[in-house]
Amino acid sequence: MDKDAEISRLNERLEQRGKALEDLQARVEGIDANRRLSSLILTCEDFIASNPDEDIEEKAVQVIKRRLPNINISGADIQAAHRLQGKNKVIVRFVKRRLRDEIYESRFQLFSGTAEQRQRSTAPLYITESLTPSNRLIYSALLDARRPENGGKIASVFTRRGQVFCRLEKGGVNIRVPDWERLENILDGQRRSDPSAGPPATPERRGGPPPPRPAVGRGASRAPVVDRGPLSAPVADRRSASSLDPGLRPAPGSSPGSGASESPRREGLGDPSGPPAALASEPEAAPVGPSPSADPTTSMDQ
Repeated sequence: MDKDAEISRLNERLEQRGKALEDLQARVEGIDANRRLSSLILTCEDFIASNPDEDIEEKAVQVIKRRLPNINISGADIQAAHRLQGKNKVIVRFVKRRLRDEIYESRFQLFSGTAEQRQRSTAPLYITESLTPSNRLIYSALLDARRPENGGKIASVFTRRGQVFCRLEKGGVNIRVPDWERLENILDGQRRSDPSAGPPATPERRGGPPPPRPAVGRGASRAPVVDRGPLSAPVADRRSASSLDPGLRPAPGSSPGSGASESPRREGLGDPSGPPAALASEPEAAPVGPSPSADPTTSMDQ
């Protein structure tokens, strides 16, 4: 057989397998994202105190009720709850996604008006979504890009139904950032408008492992995706606490609900001792307050 023809045939097979792998990665990413949609991560100092016989589901209910009294919630609304690494962090899976969405949308009330005054007499509560590992990396990189000391390349970053969005300017359109390639394109465009800006702060440049690049699919456009409406996804099946996902791990030396865990860690930009990252406000009118971002080492459903 002609050598060039054999090389061409092998290259074609390699390309086909590469596309099949991309499709499989995209499918796994979608499944992982869907099963997280019923969960929220609650970060509050009220969770630090613990005992072996505690009812972590009931504690989560009380933490929410004290700060969001307008939310009608009881223990029956929680399918499962589990401590994450970090003594002040609990992940909660809700029976109904509608209640989960209501609580998540109410997070802006925690830093406005009477709710803010109420929080002054209690430990602050921060509410974040459970993101896939790749989306957590993207979110963290966008938070880096948003910092003034890094040039303030974007105006805001937030998540909605497990997807990461950003705005390049205040009052601008919501741009969905589904993968690392899209992120680099956005930051590259901002750097071209600012010649003094340095290279993007990828995980490799921050000293971390290279990110898994989710597939963008065949023929996918590299232009930023503009959000044109609320996202939707199928409702995840109810699961027992033991099946919340491999990433729902108790802290070393503890069992679910035991409360024993490692020392608390700050989420977001890899600085365990630094202050929590600023709350990424979604509506422009929403007040901005401090909030931890998703921690790649402690978040649920890894």
